[in-house]
Amino acid sequence: MLHDCELFADCRCEVAESPRWNEAEQRLYWVDIPQGTVYRKSRRGGLESFRPGVGKIGALAFHGGKLLLFAAQCRIWQCGFGGRPELFAELPGKAHTRFNDVLADQNGHIFCGVAWTDSTPGELWRFSLDGKIFTQVEGDLAGMPNGMAISPDRKSFYFAVSEEHTVYLYNFDETKGVLSEKRIFATFPPENGNPDGIAVDPATGNLAVAFWNGSRLEIYTPRGGLKQTVPFPIAKITSAEFSKECLFVATGNHPWNESDWQENRSGNILMLNLTREKDKQMKKRRVCFTLTELLVVIAIIAILAAMLLPALNQARERAKASSCTNNLKQIGLGVISYTGDNQDWYPLSFSNQYNEPYWWQAVAPYCGYSTPWTDNNFTGASGGGPAKPKVFQCPSRDNYVNEGESLPDGCKLKASDIGRFRSNYAYNINLNRGGDVNFLDWTSFFKVGKKKNPSAYVFVIDGMGTDVPENNSIMAATYTTTDHSSGGGGPRCKETDARHSNSLNVLYMDGHTGNAKVRGIRVDSGNDHWIWSLPREAGLWVYNMYNF
Repeated sequence: MLHDCELFADCRCEVAESPRWNEAEQRLYWVDIPQGTVYRKSRRGGLESFRPGVGKIGALAFHGGKLLLFAAQCRIWQCGFGGRPELFAELPGKAHTRFNDVLADQNGHIFCGVAWTDSTPGELWRFSLDGKIFTQVEGDLAGMPNGMAISPDRKSFYFAVSEEHTVYLYNFDETKGVLSEKRIFATFPPENGNPDGIAVDPATGNLAVAFWNGSRLEIYTPRGGLKQTVPFPIAKITSAEFSKECLFVATGNHPWNESDWQENRSGNILMLNLTREKDKQMKKRRVCFTLTELLVVIAIIAILAAMLLPALNQARERAKASSCTNNLKQIGLGVISYTGDNQDWYPLSFSNQYNEPYWWQAVAPYCGYSTPWTDNNFTGASGGGPAKPKVFQCPSRDNYVNEGESLPDGCKLKASDIGRFRSNYAYNINLNRGGDVNFLDWTSFFKVGKKKNPSAYVFVIDGMGTDVPENNSIMAATYTTTDHSSGGGGPRCKETDARHSNSLNVLYMDGHTGNAKVRGIRVDSGNDHWIWSLPREAGLWVYNMYNF
């Protein structure tokens, strides 16, 4: 379809004719018949012209990198653009007239129309470049031999005779340049103007017909059906030429009328943009995916997700490990503040005899949380404390499980502990006694300064968040042989939890934090109650917690 008409060249021609698109140069060439002027212009370049001085020029063609000018006295001149013309050939006996429109095929034949006059009929000749031989094709035409065009498959030849108001169709032998089986392709009412130049769209085979004194261009399908009419405000539409992207339309202003030119710019070259049906179909096709394309996209997304998700999970886990380290640092500051207010004594891990709070309850007020607590649930009912103090919760482990659910290493919870808050940081239970492994003194206190190398001893470490064996406490601080779910002896409930890529975050007694890579937890031979023993990894010393 044709749309968006615009001015291509303001050339002020009396009769702009024979527009020819040079694909190699990306330029349009044309002539002004009465003035004998040759023009050319690219879509983005400036207008160029020259007058070779050979009289009226009816049409032009390309040959050997030069121009062939079909001019007055039926002479053919050859020259480069702007160069000096040389006589190339001459049709004998026709000096009284001139060539009109011409068309070159791809096999060295040029069909030439000889102008119709009041005293002589129009004629159609074939000029063979090889030997420069003229052969008459049609004679005694009752009108001006005008537009010619060859179908894209080079099997059909169109020929317009203006005063006969007809476009004829021939079979075409491209090898010999022979026309046969002449028939009418389309006829037009005389009152609607005369058919002038014609052109075939190489992409669709549609035929464009220009109308002199008809103010329009008509587009016909190869079967002769009218597909589109393009009106213009200019009466004299002389010819047309297709390129891959647009249709050039030549116009006339003859005899020259300045006011007509001022009003509608007649005598110039216009340009219409093309919308190919194939292009529209491709655009529609691009709107949706086929099932195969959709499956390919889904597969690609799945592959990318499989590649990226582990990295994202690792990044998320690193962020959680960093948050865990910050929690331990804040706990360490809270413990230091606690010892400052309590004569350098560390808080107990837990105690029933003296009604002391659990270690995290004692430290919580120094970490920004209020007291008192209701039982061990950390509700902060009267003190406004939060239900879940985040500083005592590692973001890599959920503190809440249901009855009978297995924690890591097969440990289970009692029904009475379901839903109660448990810190999942384990506190060094050795701080409950004076250091005698044979006497488990739950109420012994440990004072700052007792150890001469506090930076080497674990204070708080990543734990499971499970119960401890005595009195249903929820401190989560030990490594024990007691089965928490039944209250009796059974499988070991390993309280430490290497949850950060098989490593543990550690708070040491001097307040600094670190990370310990562990391959497993072990206990010392013969002393398996309340003892942690971690291996030495990557230059980081983690000592037996019992050896105080």
